[in-house]
Amino acid sequence: MLHDSYGNAVDTDNAATVAALDRFARSFLAYGKDFAVIFEAAADDPDCLLARTQGALLGLFMENNAGLALATEHLEAGQALVATGAGTERERLYFRAVEAAARADVTRATAAHEELADSWPRDLFAAKLGQIHYFNVGDATGMRRIAQKTCDAHGETAYAWGLLAFGLEECGELDEAERVGRRAAEMTEVEPWAHHAVAHVYETRGDLAGGIAWMEDRAHTWRDCNSFMFTHNWWHIALFYLDQGDTDQALRIYDTRLWGAPQGDRAYSQDQAGAVSMLIRLSLRGLVLDGRWSDVADEILNREVMYDQPFLTAHYDYALARSEHRTAYEHFLQGLHDHAGTLGAASAPLRHMWLAHALPLCRGIGAHADNDFALAATLLGETRPHWQGMGGSHAQRDLFEQMYLDALIRSGRSAEALPILATRARHGRAWRYMQRSWRRRRRQRAFSRCVRRFPSTAS
Repeated sequence: MLHDSYGNAVDTDNAATVAALDRFARSFLAYGKDFAVIFEAAADDPDCLLARTQGALLGLFMENNAGLALATEHLEAGQALVATGAGTERERLYFRAVEAAARADVTRATAAHEELADSWPRDLFAAKLGQIHYFNVGDATGMRRIAQKTCDAHGETAYAWGLLAFGLEECGELDEAERVGRRAAEMTEVEPWAHHAVAHVYETRGDLAGGIAWMEDRAHTWRDCNSFMFTHNWWHIALFYLDQGDTDQALRIYDTRLWGAPQGDRAYSQDQAGAVSMLIRLSLRGLVLDGRWSDVADEILNREVMYDQPFLTAHYDYALARSEHRTAYEHFLQGLHDHAGTLGAASAPLRHMWLAHALPLCRGIGAHADNDFALAATLLGETRPHWQGMGGSHAQRDLFEQMYLDALIRSGRSAEALPILATRARHGRAWRYMQRSWRRRRRQRAFSRCVRRFPSTAS
């Protein structure tokens, strides 16, 4: 019996296996690229339950048919090992968590991760994965709670503090999130998740200049990050510039650090969602981006896993609706409905989310792409109370709010938009571009008169 770098027992006598598990964990926590080592470890030490479990996890994260086949292979091998009593108690519980996630049984998966955090708080990897599950269902309290449990046992570990900073920010505890995130960034230079968490604080406060300075000062440390973390942190910088009204700089970042980034992976879901999100925001500000839309839509058409998360799926939906692939868009909507029907009883809450809320949201987003703003306003308004449960952060979900406001104004329902705009102005949310765009519409004169009531300092 050996131990990993955080002192957790590993049921193997192979030191090379433990070294590979440590490399995999460090890469996962630091958003690096050193992941394939886990497949080698599982092949060299096939009776190590933890290596099999991490191999299954990586297969799921690959989000393609080959990855799903690998995940199935490692899960089946893990099940056979568990049946023989292999693995420590911690490893068997962690295996059950990954097994539940593979079945889309988020309730059972998060319960297992909570138990792991209670009994083995030094297992930082399991806590990180648990927070991801909570994030994907919009449970900010769960994100903070599981991070706090492991952070108490990891006072010396920057990644634990970064984990907590993001949970605090999503719960609206901005001052504490900034303090904790800055502490993590001071502990080690390369902590992109802590940088990201503090960027969220700046975004939520509406401090655009502060956010740009914070992120650009640290951007050189992201060179070796995986495509998601590199492009997503630059997405935040582009968002700051966009909200300042600098669409030229936002577009330059899109072309060189997001969709056009050499480090990017155009086949990856998060890279695709980030690109779609930025293109929608640029389009709402009046930019014509036809060629860029085709580039993204073509990559999405090649996806082998379309319906992994409602939040991501909504982005695929808009890109396909905006493209010339109309038949593919209709097939996409039908596939979403069919996917929900394949979910078993253990996934009943997720099935309800897909059918009752995610499918109408996708139809509403598609209507917006088709310039059917009346239908878009209706469907976006009906699903609005359920957006958080579909995952994504505050900053990411704000895209849906901007589309909803745009649809309300364009469909002649300005009076319904005004209270939302008033709330945004009070919280420093950018809205001037909406005012400038919509007050040019003669049929919206009443709206133009109303927006003059807003403070001129709103940004």
